[in-house]
Amino acid sequence: MTNKEYQELNKTSKPTATRDLRNLVDKGIVIMQGEAKREIYYQLSQKRAKKEPIMSQLSQKRANRQI
Repeated sequence: MTNKEYQELNKTSKPTATRDLRNLVDKGIVIMQGEAKREIYYQLSQKRAKKEPIMSQLSQKRANRQI
């Protein structure tokens, strides 16, 4: 996924998309591929792909708080 695709998918600005994607890279959820500015794209980390989906984790955390 490119930054532009992320912007369109999430209806967000370029700075917000860049910040979000950088945060996902820092957390190891996605990896950044490519060398030049126009060639950069983001891909789900192999480690992350094997784990439970993020939304399931968030739902579980919310459920735990309600108990």
